[in-house]
Amino acid sequence: MSQNSEIVSTFCHIRTEHFSFDRKELPKNICNLVKKESDLEDLFQIALSYWQDIFNQIIFEEKLKKYIDTEPKERSDNLKKYFKIIRKAALILGSACHFFTDQPTLPKNFIYFIRYLGKINDAFALKQQIGNKYAQRLVAIVEVSDLSKIVFCATSIQEYQQRLSLFINSISDFQNQEEMLTCDFHTMRKNLRYVMNLYQILAVLHQENFHVLQTFQYLCQLNSDLGKVREKYVEQELLENNDDETEIIKVPDELKMRIKNFLDWFNSNYEKSV
Repeated sequence: MSQNSEIVSTFCHIRTEHFSFDRKELPKNICNLVKKESDLEDLFQIALSYWQDIFNQIIFEEKLKKYIDTEPKERSDNLKKYFKIIRKAALILGSACHFFTDQPTLPKNFIYFIRYLGKINDAFALKQQIGNKYAQRLVAIVEVSDLSKIVFCATSIQEYQQRLSLFINSISDFQNQEEMLTCDFHTMRKNLRYVMNLYQILAVLHQENFHVLQTFQYLCQLNSDLGKVREKYVEQELLENNDDETEIIKVPDELKMRIKNFLDWFNSNYEKSV
């Protein structure tokens, strides 16, 4: 098995394996696993290797064609699963760029690639032609872009810590709101997912560290449950062709408490958790 294939297998394992801990419980403590600049490059390379092994442009173009040519009601679950896997790998690479490099955002075409992939994934449930326009935009992106080549640009531990603090503070800004606009809810969940992916990459590199793994699985479950809250609003936005995201979402108390628990845990463990 190649090194990249092992990385793909490990990502799958830490997402799906049922370990002895509760996915809604955080570890009592955690040690610092990012201590020097070379750690940042190691973590980035894991995300990049995963992306390069998952994404094959020829296969992706074939899947897009199949998506466009197939009636919405006939599109298979396997096709939906394929696009979800690609988007997850792209989001992981996006998180790696944010935290581990001196280039805190992906190239603009890559950002749109992730956005339109999300749209066609959301459109699967509607079984209508709505997703086709986003699929056509993806075709245009992959025709002119080499999405496999993302270059590492070294950054400092201080810069990494500052960026992570910004994401945590952004999540904190929303935690006490009883209701929020769908756009704010999306921003909160997106920033939480960046942090989730940070711990996911850490868990791949440090498979023996169950505290990191437990933290990732806690955030993974929280992200999934937040996604369920937003599903009905996403479908409505697609049907109305509306990206304004001005509906009001009431966040369930149980989810707000789990977000608070993570923020409290992170702040109490900050010096040793990252």
